[in-house]
Order: sequence, then C-alpha cells, then structure tokens
Amino acid sequence: MKSLCQNVGKLSVVNINSPDRKDGVPDSEPPRDQESKCTAMSSMSNPNFGSTTVFTSTEKIELPNVANGDDIVDASELLLLPTELLLKIISFLDAHFAVDVLQHVCKLFNALVKDKYTWKSRVVNQLKNSYPFLSDLEIDWAQACAEIEQHKRMWRNGGKDLHHFSLTKGHFASIVSMVLTENGRICFSGSKDRHVKVWNFSQLATEHDPEPTLSLGKPSAHEGWVSSLAFHDCLLSSASWDHTVKLWDMSANGKQVGEIRTDSFFYCTQFVQDTLVVGSSNHLINLYDVRVSYKEVHSLKHHSKAVICLSADDNYIISSSPDKTLVIYDRVAAKVLHRIRTFNMKNEHLYSLKHSLGYLYLCYPNSIEVCFPTNPLTKLFTIHSTMMSTMSTRTNLLAAGCHEGALDVWVPLNHFSS
Repeated sequence: MKSLCQNVGKLSVVNINSPDRKDGVPDSEPPRDQESKCTAMSSMSNPNFGSTTVFTSTEKIELPNVANGDDIVDASELLLLPTELLLKIISFLDAHFAVDVLQHVCKLFNALVKDKYTWKSRVVNQLKNSYPFLSDLEIDWAQACAEIEQHKRMWRNGGKDLHHFSLTKGHFASIVSMVLTENGRICFSGSKDRHVKVWNFSQLATEHDPEPTLSLGKPSAHEGWVSSLAFHDCLLSSASWDHTVKLWDMSANGKQVGEIRTDSFFYCTQFVQDTLVVGSSNHLINLYDVRVSYKEVHSLKHHSKAVICLSADDNYIISSSPDKTLVIYDRVAAKVLHRIRTFNMKNEHLYSLKHSLGYLYLCYPNSIEVCFPTNPLTKLFTIHSTMMSTMSTRTNLLAAGCHEGALDVWVPLNHFSS
C-alpha cells in the first residue's frame, strides 16, 4: 500500500502540468515535461513592514521535474486499478494534497476527488458524533475533511507539538481584540489602552518576543477601548467603545480612510467580502457596504441583549449574546435557521468564536476550547488560563489576547520556515 501511495504522488507530479489539459483536467496519458508556475501571496511578510510595505505582490515559483521514465510507466499503471482500491489509496493521502493537487492529475482522479461521498464517508469515519452540527446545512465535504484533519494534526498530543510565544512589548492594558491575516504572518491587536498595533509574526522565527512594527493613529487609534478588529483586502476596521468604527488603509501605511459613528457601543465585527458585519450594544447586527461610503444596508435583531461575538460568511451569520442564545441566521433565505437556547455558556460570557466547516473555536474568560462542530460538540483540546480575553485563528496558528496585555501565540515550529 505504501508503494501505491508513492505512485499516486509520482503521478501527480508527472501529470499536473500536462499540455493536454481540457477545462483544467488533463487526460490520463503521460505528458511531456513542462515548466509549472504558480502565484503566491508574499505581502506583509517583509520584516520591515510598517514603512514602505506593499500589501499585494506576486512571485513565480517553479515546480521542479522529479519524475523519470520508469516513474511515468509505474504511475500510469495505477489508473488500471479498481475504483474501490483507488479510493482506499486516496484515503491514506493528505486531504489538502488530494483537493489541491490530485484532482488536477487526470479525469479519473478528478471525478473521485470531486465526488462528495468520497469525503463524506471519510468524515463520518473520523467523527463518531452527528456531523455537521446542523444536519440541513449544505457543505463542501472535501474542505470540511481537510480542516478536520489539519486541526487533528495541530492539536494532537495536547498541543505539545506547538511552540508557545508570549509577546509582551506591545500593550500596557488588556488585549480585547485581534485579527490574523496573510496566512497568520500578520496580526492586528486592539486593547483597552486604546491602541491598535501591527505585528509581524514572521519575526518569531528569529526573535522570541519581538516588538510591534506599527501603531495606528496619533496619539492612539480611538478614544475608548478597541473592542473588535476585522480585515479585508488591505482595509482594516477597528471598532471601539467610543461609538465609532474606523477604517484604515494598510496599503497606505495605516492611513485612516473612513469612519462609522452610531449611538451604541460596538462589540464585534467581521468582513464578508465588501460587507462589514457589526454587533453592538443595542442588540442589533448591522451590515455596512464599505464600497459606498460605509452605508448601512441591513439590520438584524436576533437577541434581547448585546451582540458580543459573531462569525459570518457568505451563507450564515452565527451570533452570541449574554441572553444565553446562539443564533444561526441564513443570509440566503433571510431567516433565522436555528436559535440554540441550551448552548453551554458556562454561566460566562463567550468572548469570541471562530467557526468553519471543520472546526469551532470558543473563547471563554478562563479557557479556549477547540471543537469539531458535531452534535453534541466534540472537544478536541482545551487551553486553560485565567487571563483570556479574545482570540483569533488562521490555518494552523492560534493567537490569544490576555488581560495583562500579553499576546500569546501557538504555532508549529516550522510554520514560518517555508
């Protein structure tokens, strides 16, 4: 079985750049050698970020040709195996590899990888509880499987495979908001000290406790606590208890380019493309279009108390409140899909949450719980602390803000080496 899996890898290298590709899927005939190029984001990874860093740029990466003639013959014979055996071989391969590479090898592999039942059965075998949490959700099973496996690897052995950093040189008061971007390389943090700081986590490869590379606003970003941050396409939003949401253009070295002002405190924000979703003290969730003078386009009232945290995407808005409810709103159908009153809130505020198809992060004052979104929730790992106030996660990196002003980071040792 090991040799068969190795042949699958050889076949992916041989055929992914075939000149006979049709609609992005090559035929199964062995191709001629051809140079491959891909585009990779390299913005904000510059250690000198904060002065002249450009946020969007591209670089060409060449894929070396590592296959010889014997490999081509052996790999091509793999396609003659029964479908059931090919599926068994694929089950041993990394889900990200299968989704990103294997489906582009040939038409047969493309059909196998795109079949949702290939991934649905794989997820069911890994999670014994009912998945997904809401049985009527339409989901991308391949993406869900990849995320589940990624988080299993990340938190195996109780997180002992991760390196923990504590950054102490940025804020002098509690960090209550943060957001990660650029694959976790750049972090924005907001604090009760009214400042918004920018961190380059690439420096963690050489420095244990680096200083922030930039501070927004003069003398501070806001006149009140910076309660929430969100980022999209070079635009950073910072929400505050001074009743404002400010917009900063990070491609212009953090210049303020807009402001939203209301009569309420802002607790949580998130960008969904060009829409800014905001939860506030007036029990409302407001949606603003940042392309049209930050105009409010919609308002939702799902809670009887303040909306203190939310997580949103193109299809759903999940919000939580001290009213002890977690509400799932269907944006497509424009209705509340579920209102969960029995959700375990531990008699504490849920400071922040991050959801995706394959994982769920819940940040309480004393802990962060890493779960799979099953019914009931499947807890993968718990980070215990008495100082947590917010958290953010990106790929295989977790950052948490603490009441004493420190910024804690959990990351694989080789995360920034590539």
